[in-house]
Parts: sequence; C-alpha cells; structure tokens
Amino acid sequence: MARYALRVFYIGTNYYGFQRQTTKFKTIEGCLFNAFQESELIDDSRTFRYGAAGRTDRGVHALGQVIAFSTSRKTILGQLNAYLPEDIRCWAIAHVPEEFNPRFDALSKHYKYFLPYEETLNIEKMRNAADYLIGIHNFKNLSKVNHHVNAIREITLLKFKKINEVLHFEFIGKSFLWQQIRKIVSVLTLVGKSLMTLSEFKKLLDPSSVPKKGIPPAPAGGLLLYNVHYSELNFTNDYKIINEITSHLKDEVSRLSCLKKVFNEICKGIY
Repeated sequence: MARYALRVFYIGTNYYGFQRQTTKFKTIEGCLFNAFQESELIDDSRTFRYGAAGRTDRGVHALGQVIAFSTSRKTILGQLNAYLPEDIRCWAIAHVPEEFNPRFDALSKHYKYFLPYEETLNIEKMRNAADYLIGIHNFKNLSKVNHHVNAIREITLLKFKKINEVLHFEFIGKSFLWQQIRKIVSVLTLVGKSLMTLSEFKKLLDPSSVPKKGIPPAPAGGLLLYNVHYSELNFTNDYKIINEITSHLKDEVSRLSCLKKVFNEICKGIY
C-alpha cells in the first residue's frame, strides 16, 4: 500500500463545484471518483483515505488543486486521465507519507483573480484599502460563513496590477473562508469606484459591525486556485499531460475569441 498526492488542473465552468454531491449535478470530485473506480485504483473505501486541499465553488478553476489517496495499485497519470474529461487533468504526482493530509499539511494556498479593468476604478484607492487586509483579521463580513465558524484568517500576500485591460490579483494565506477572496475583490472594486469610503471599508474588519447590506461576491469565473504549498514535497510533472492541457486551453481561447466576435456583432446589430 502506497500513498500518493496529485496536482489537478480543471476548468470549473461546466461543473457544479468541486465537492462530490449525492444529486445529479456533475462535480470535479465526482469525475475524479469515477476515474478512480474505472482505473481500479480503489482497493477498499476504508483504506483509500482520499482527501483534497480544498473545495472550490461552482465555476472556479484550478491549476494546482492537490488530492491524496492510498492504493496498492501502481498509479499512472495517463491511465487515470483516460477516464477524465478534457477539462480535468491530473498532471503531477508525489509519493507522500501515510499520514499526509493535503488540507491540514498545506503551508499556504495561492489564488489568483482576474477582473476586467474599468476606467472608473481608482487603483490607488484600492491599494490603500488592500493594505489593511494584510495580516490577521476577522473576515466575518467579507466571507459567507455562519456564526459557528471561526472567521479569523491571515493573509500574507495581497497584491494586484493592471496588465492590458485586466486587473491581476494575487492572494496567499494558510487558508481562506467560503467566498472570502471573491468578496474582497468585490469590496475593493467598490472602493475603487468611490462607492465605499476607506472608513466604511475598515469597519468591515470589525466583526461587531454589521454592514447595512451584504457584499456580493465577484464572479466565480475569475478565480483560480493557482498552487498549494507544502514542505519538502517533490512532485514529478508529466510534461506530455502538461502539453495536452496547453493544447486544450489554446483551443478554448480560439473558441472564446470567435464567440466574442459573435457577441460584438449582436451588439452592433441591436443598435
């Protein structure tokens, strides 16, 4: 019996989130378990000891999601991917200790968010607000959690820059709350548009202060789980699979480029 960790890429657009569900909705984890069963990696559900670094929401993407499991079978990434759709790929593997837990052993998680730039955004105001989020805070007002959940989290890195017509955000922390990153992006946008003052923004970090109306999360499609960092864990990349991922993404970019042109023609036709 050996224990493995895998890095997993997926495009979340066509899935109802990461976590397996008992409903008819298709999820990333549901597809992974189907591949485990079809490739006969599961010897026994009690000894399989599956775990994942985190659960991304519906529509969220990943390059570096990490899963782990134990099996007596030889794990070959290509064999596992044969039972997965093109927009889900296991692309790196590592032998790990039997006690390895991909969630609790993670040193930090690295997310990226991509937001279309608008001329009305004041980048300097957004940066001033973002500086207050670095460190340990109670993020109850900037996440979707109930009162039973400890909302204290530490953000060790939060930065963003404008590249062409897109704002590129980066977040690093030990862990993040449900919708925390998307709500932070949303509220920074409000500050950048002068729809929220810095004083009002700072009050959101006070758990005793309840905002007059909830903060809607930024769209899920802009969020990417970029990497999960571990101590002394060496993954072996499968470059054939990496090339398959790159080829698939290039096809998607081409398809979306054509779709953009169709939408532009529709807009011109309406007027």
